[in-house]
Amino acid sequence: MKPNIYEIIVQKYYSKRLANFYILNSMQQYGENIATVLDQWINNLLTSIIAENKKISSQAASNLLAAGHQDILMFKKNSEDKEYNQNDYSFGEIFKFQNFRPTELNYRFIILFDAHLINKSIANKLLKVLERPGEMSSIFFINPTMRPLLPTIESRAIKLLIPGQLSKEKMALPSLQVENPATQIEKLLSLPKYKLLSEKVRAPLLDYLKNYKKMAPLLEAVKEKAEIQQLILELLCDYEIGRISDYQSKNGLLLELNWFYRSQFFNNMANERMFSLLANTFVTK
Repeated sequence: MKPNIYEIIVQKYYSKRLANFYILNSMQQYGENIATVLDQWINNLLTSIIAENKKISSQAASNLLAAGHQDILMFKKNSEDKEYNQNDYSFGEIFKFQNFRPTELNYRFIILFDAHLINKSIANKLLKVLERPGEMSSIFFINPTMRPLLPTIESRAIKLLIPGQLSKEKMALPSLQVENPATQIEKLLSLPKYKLLSEKVRAPLLDYLKNYKKMAPLLEAVKEKAEIQQLILELLCDYEIGRISDYQSKNGLLLELNWFYRSQFFNNMANERMFSLLANTFVTK
């Protein structure tokens, strides 16, 4: 089953791959209020993240969100005017807020409701922030109409079409427990490209992943076999690409691979090079 939009956004949050800027629209269904659907969606998302972060109930997290969270800026029009204006709220607050890194969550969230009421003057002031907000900040514009926003805004955003008839079951925080490395690697080994890895290599590899002290048999199985070492490198890359991890983990593997290739020119022993690569890919996670 393909993950829904909610699950994708949650996974991107935990793997620290959220985009800078999203616009939320809804697939309207008869009798539904689009604004209610979108408000429920974004509030459930933030409530679930807070609950997971603090290990508290959804109700307690909802109360905390309503009271105000230091990493979340909720931006609502508070006047009867047809459009946002400078008197509604100091839009300078957005510039200040996104300049700081998150203190508790993975991201700082800026949520602007009724985004269709932003006029061209205010939009022009926000363009730079929308295009490149502060580090670890993500902006969500809530558009409860079927009309597009200003082209200068739309062109900078990823648009999410939210389904109607939301339920607590659908909006529950999906399980993000990551399979252990041995299970993930075993699945990868079933791919045709890894058929050349014989049981003499597979068995010690899986044993090592279940007990990191058992590296010696694996190093013995792959030493002085360049084609096997290359397949192990590809396997590690496929593993890292497929799992939920942050930028530092993936960048760490790139650095280790770079060292692995460079060190062969300094006559470093193959088992020494492979030891460092394996240890830094699995043991330090």
